[in-house]
Amino acid sequence: MKNIIFVIWILSIFATSFAWNIDTCCIINTINYQSKLKTTQYILSTKYPNLQKKADNTVYEIVQIVNTNPKFSSYNDKLKIYSTIINKVVDYVYNHNIEKWTPVYKMLSYFVYRIQDMYEWTQNTRKYKLESTLENMDKYPYTY
Repeated sequence: MKNIIFVIWILSIFATSFAWNIDTCCIINTINYQSKLKTTQYILSTKYPNLQKKADNTVYEIVQIVNTNPKFSSYNDKLKIYSTIINKVVDYVYNHNIEKWTPVYKMLSYFVYRIQDMYEWTQNTRKYKLESTLENMDKYPYTY
């Protein structure tokens, strides 16, 4: 009986120690992406400005293609493209086991947060404009 309890206790210790970081180590979480976008942008701008420029240029090219191409003129097509890009990048990071402390992870997470921002803006433009106006009023009260 003691041996069975000991084996169960050892298995529970190994299960918790090895399974503690599974499926959370390499996932880009888009919940509360706005605050994560600000922190990631600050980290990239101070430590890796070239990676930030590369991600910004890629986001700009994607937005330009989506807005100018007549194939994507529909509202649902734009949302579908943005969500597909987000899902593909998140899957890439997870499948290739890119760790959180690497510069590539920071750049890809910044890219995903920017695309998520474009998705939210496309989905609800009025709410987004209201939030950004209120945020700018808080930052620069004498300009409004």
